[in-house]
Amino acid sequence: LFHFFSLLVSLISQIWATRTYRPGPHASSLASGKSTRSWESKQSSTVRPKPSVLFLVCGVVGEKVNLAMAVIAADLKLLLACRGTFGQIRNIHLAAANNAAAKKVKKFQIYRWNPDKPEEKPYNQTYEVDLSACGPMVLDALIKIKNEMDPTLTFRRSCREGICGSCAMNIGGTNTLACISKIDADNLDKPTKIYPLPHMYVVKDLVPDMNNFYNQYRSIQPWLQRKNESTEKKGDAQYLQSAYRWIIDSRDESTAARLDKLKDPFSVYRCHTIMNCTRTCPKGLNPGKAIAEIKKLLSGIAKKDAPGLETAALHNK
Repeated sequence: LFHFFSLLVSLISQIWATRTYRPGPHASSLASGKSTRSWESKQSSTVRPKPSVLFLVCGVVGEKVNLAMAVIAADLKLLLACRGTFGQIRNIHLAAANNAAAKKVKKFQIYRWNPDKPEEKPYNQTYEVDLSACGPMVLDALIKIKNEMDPTLTFRRSCREGICGSCAMNIGGTNTLACISKIDADNLDKPTKIYPLPHMYVVKDLVPDMNNFYNQYRSIQPWLQRKNESTEKKGDAQYLQSAYRWIIDSRDESTAARLDKLKDPFSVYRCHTIMNCTRTCPKGLNPGKAIAEIKKLLSGIAKKDAPGLETAALHNK
């Protein structure tokens, strides 16, 4: 295309020069057969006009175009020779840009305390986790921190399905399970704060002392009690995680003894019915309602249908 333009400019300049040429009287002398020697001795009347402005411009433009074409041709040869190198450089830049865009760093502020160093106070330690290389749950981030950043970090985990409750901890101010708590990936600037359960003693870091819990659980005698040997098939009795399940069970014959043990200001009446336990229960149970039903049985507002125990008498003891 550039070569064609250059030739076109040259052709236009030549046509313009031919059009401005005016023949002198020597042309008629040649036609009549007369000698033109005398005419040649005189000032020639053949007029070749001065180059016009367009002619000069076309000539200059043609030279510039030819020079530019030579430069462009050299650049094209260089680009073709370096095509592979430029492609590699472009791929490197694209890969770096994709990595930068895909990398999502989230900060976790985790409670730390080591009983082997009692002189040191508890503190919060900050870890930065790349969410693009981590699972969606808080427990995934804790495992990544322990495996890749700090093996001294201590916490409990087991089923990773929200069943066992081993990874219970306080995440973002809420008591919940780390295995079912999603990482807040939308707010990367806001760190996720993780503490052990606030109402329990701490063994180390995020590990609470479960002895008090199991002692309280044992105190409600979570098993079926019968005066006579049961004739039912083995396996009919099922476990639930509240005393109300055993109190309301029509097959249980120790309801009075169970309720009497729960008449304690540090037992059933310790609950203020805030319903935090119901909101955070991973299996959708309602322990708050069960505790309220036990209070109704103790106060005589409600009674157990079978074996027909009058619970109002317990309230007067």
